[in-house]
This record gives sequence, structure tokens and C-alpha cells, in this order.
Amino acid sequence: MAEHVTRRLHGKGRKRILALDGGGTRGIITIAFLEEIERLLAARFVEQGRYRDPADFRLAHYFDLIGGTSVGALIATQLALGHSAAEIRDRFRLWMPEIFKRRMTGIKGVSDLYHARNLSDKIRSLVADETMDSPLLKTGLAIVAKRADTGSVWVMTNNEHCKYWSREGDRTPNAKYKIHDVLRASSAAPTFFRPTEIELFSGVDGNKPFTTTGTFIDGAVSPHNNPALQLFKLARLKGYALNWKTGPDNLLMISIGTGSHATEVKRSRLLAREATDALVGMIGDSQQLVLAVMQWLSYPREPWEIDREIGTQSEDLLTDEPMLSFQRYDMPLDYRWLSDNDPKMTGRRRGPKLKDALYEARFKRTIADLQELIAPTTVPVLYDLATAAAQDQVMAVDFPGQFDDGICPDPTGEVSA
Repeated sequence: MAEHVTRRLHGKGRKRILALDGGGTRGIITIAFLEEIERLLAARFVEQGRYRDPADFRLAHYFDLIGGTSVGALIATQLALGHSAAEIRDRFRLWMPEIFKRRMTGIKGVSDLYHARNLSDKIRSLVADETMDSPLLKTGLAIVAKRADTGSVWVMTNNEHCKYWSREGDRTPNAKYKIHDVLRASSAAPTFFRPTEIELFSGVDGNKPFTTTGTFIDGAVSPHNNPALQLFKLARLKGYALNWKTGPDNLLMISIGTGSHATEVKRSRLLAREATDALVGMIGDSQQLVLAVMQWLSYPREPWEIDREIGTQSEDLLTDEPMLSFQRYDMPLDYRWLSDNDPKMTGRRRGPKLKDALYEARFKRTIADLQELIAPTTVPVLYDLATAAAQDQVMAVDFPGQFDDGICPDPTGEVSA
């Protein structure tokens, strides 16, 4: 295990978490927000004299733990490896049409729609055979998946103090899980890609070698497509062995969505269609629940409306004091939000950049097109809209100055002054 990651996860001091939602090709929305965050922080640290060139800054230098689900896990891994947001954007645009090339025999609700090997090949080109204890990881990484054969949610990390990090008996140590396999597990969306296997046990029974695997599917079909609450649990629950200190001056979390929207369960003669709509709707419900809990634990600068009855919870707090600094960025794919026709619904007003981008988008795509989980052709329009939304939402105040301490500007983990 790399010493610099151990220091990030287990050293003293304030901690910073980045949580990235799943969302298929809508992951480009997340990337647009990451670019704005990276730009803002790079400019700050150049001004402070920590960096000479803003191009040298990476979000892995700032965040102590970066976690994600599905496409959020793929983006989180690239960030943890030290890739810039622009590099991830260019790779995403190139990869999406290739990964989501329809199988000739793919039938919705009957067989997998896309070749898992296309996704697998792209992941391998990124991480090769690196394992979760890879020294190439610059900071803490958490990937959320669901084990289908037991129905349990798994969060797999490069935390050397976690319970199953080292080999115990025949158990394959978490440290030696291949990053490729973990990413495939987190992104194995039902009906899109087939489930994948991860080796959990290996040994010799008598004279006969054996291997036992677990079957994994996309972490989005758990309560943690928005992984913010899972990452907060990771930071605090004793079983995960991080035990980070809480409080708005000690723990910061930035959560980024992929374009939320309400999902209608349409009546259909095909029960599989109704079931799919219901499943997607439950994913959205879980995301809203996670957001409600995280806002209940904090006082976000700009809270989101949960529903019309409880509003933004701006006057509600679960504990006597906020447990963390928290801010959520997202671009709801709802016409009322995007067009600002009903500002009372969200309590949010945006600047002219997003309105100008929306005006251009109206002639290219409908809102229904933009809501699609898998639609490589909408990536350019979503990126333009999200870039404008990020410029409106991301603010320096969301990254309080007290969290600037302990930035790691190089892979050796040397802390800047």
C-alpha cells in the first residue's frame, strides 16, 4: 500500500470527500462540474503560491477520498489516478459511442443490449491489471457495487485498515482485487451489461484447487446510486476503520449528480417495460432519500428541494450541530428547472449562461432525449448545458479556506507549505 494514500486516509487533520453519482452517458454532466471545481481550486492554489501552473493541479491533490457508483466509479478512479478533468472529458466523449454500441442480438428486457467486452476493454486500457493496493492511486478510492448472489451492497476501497484487506485463510484479500474487476462490477447495469464475477476465495481442498466467486451487478440498483451517504458511513462507522472527525470545520463533502428527474411508470402490455420503469424510478427515489439525509446532517449553502411538502429542509437539522460541510451540484433534467419558468419550485435562479445554452439546446434535443441514461448523441448538448450550470452553481465558499491545509501536489505525498 502506498504511504501517501495511508497518510490521506489515516493521517490527522481535516478531510475532504468527493461523491459521484451513476448515470450512464449522463456522466458528462458530472465531468462538466468537475472541470469547474478543478479550475476554481487550481486558480486559488496558484494565487497562494502552492502551484506555479494551474495545469499541474489535480482534484486528487485536494480530496482525501473520491468515490462513485457505476459511471461515477469510472470517473472517480480516473481522478484518483491523477487524471485531469479535461482528460476524463475527452476520454468519455471518445469512449461512449464505442462502449454503447448495440448488440445485434440485444433485445430490451430479453437480453443484454451491449457487449460487456467493449466496456471491459476500455477499463483495461485505463488500469491494466492494477489492484486496489496500487501505488498509482494518488488518494483514497471507493467503488460501490451490489453483490447479486447475496443481495448485499459492497463498497470496495484502497483502505488498508479495512477488515478484509489482508488474506485470512482462503479469502482473497481486498488489496488484491483488480481495479478492472471492481469497476466492471460497479457498472454491470442489468439489461445493459451482463453481471461479472470477482474471486472471493481460493485455495486447495485436499489435493484439489478451488476458487469461489461472487456475482456482482451495478451499484445503481442499490440505495447508493448517489454514494454520498455510503461515503459518509465509510468515513464514520467503526467497522470501516477510518473514524474521521465530524463537524463542518473537520469534514467536507461535495456531491455531484448526473441530471435527476422524475420517472413515470408507463402502463404497458409488456410487463418488463413497467418493471424497468419502476426500477429506474426506485433509483431516483433512493437518490432523493440520500440527498434528504445529507442535507438533514448539514447546512448546505444552496440546499435542493426534496419535495413540495418539506421543501429544502433549510431549517431542519438531525443533530444538535451539523456533522459536515456539504454541497450538492446537479442539473435536473426537468423543463421547469432548466427554463426557470417556475423558480418557486426549486428556489434557485441561474445566470444568463445556462439560459443561453438552453436556448441553443432547444433546437437540438427534447428534454426526453436528454433524460435517457444511454444516449451518446446527447453528450455534446448535455456538456454545454452542464458547463453553464456549473459556472452558476460552483462557488469558492463551498470549499472553505480551512480545508486548504495538507494538499498533496505530487505522487510521493509531500505536503505543500
